[in-house]
Amino acid sequence: MGFKIEEIRRIYDNSPVAFCVMQAITGQTANIEDFVFHYANAALAALVGRSVDELTGHTFYSIFKEHNEKRLRICGDVAQNGGSNTYTGYSAEIKKYICSQFYQLEALYCGCLLIDVPVPQETQEQIEQYTQDISALHNQLALYRSSHIGGVYSVRILVQHAENGQVAVSLFGASANNYFDAILMDIRMPQMDGLTAARAIRAMDRPDAKSVPILAMTANAFDEDVEKSKAAGMNAHLAKPIEPQQLYQTLSDFICERAQRG
Repeated sequence: MGFKIEEIRRIYDNSPVAFCVMQAITGQTANIEDFVFHYANAALAALVGRSVDELTGHTFYSIFKEHNEKRLRICGDVAQNGGSNTYTGYSAEIKKYICSQFYQLEALYCGCLLIDVPVPQETQEQIEQYTQDISALHNQLALYRSSHIGGVYSVRILVQHAENGQVAVSLFGASANNYFDAILMDIRMPQMDGLTAARAIRAMDRPDAKSVPILAMTANAFDEDVEKSKAAGMNAHLAKPIEPQQLYQTLSDFICERAQRG
């Protein structure tokens, strides 16, 4: 097994984020016939209305009868062919809209991050927009968790967000050391702007306050704006509209660099 289940447990056992590892079961034709819950944390069990013991080691179809075929096809495709994908849709089994992010851990093993989406059933446009937003992370502060699994540094998105700079500072200040791996900081926010929030975080008397990557997100891309961001203690300055690939690459670079420094 290329990935380490101990690392997954360390990160997700007590996480508020619903997460599981699905192992695809193939038949004689190599088509996926079912999935086994190789791992499920308490947050995922609570989301789907089952216990961890009811899920772990059991097949998906033996537990859930009213499943979403498209979600499972995407999970199976990622498990077999690699890469990652995101799908948002209604789950009849638990009567909720769920946004799922899938990524391959190794052949036939898929990591699944699930988020409860508060959108009504009939608004397909809102569902599609939410899926785009969760991928692009446009115009909001988002704090990221990450892990080092199987030699590949991968980022799990959208664990916590704050509606203004003051909430962001409070969230960071109340967290355990090194709990957050990166911060995306919108510059224009109510109550406390992003520059002030970044300076407040950097001034905290805790080891990770100086090392956590902070990335500015703003519509202002002039040289003087970039200098203001750097002066406030930010590591990078991303201009809106945000290009997702640039965002992911920048996050990966700073998070990996920080991890290598220890």
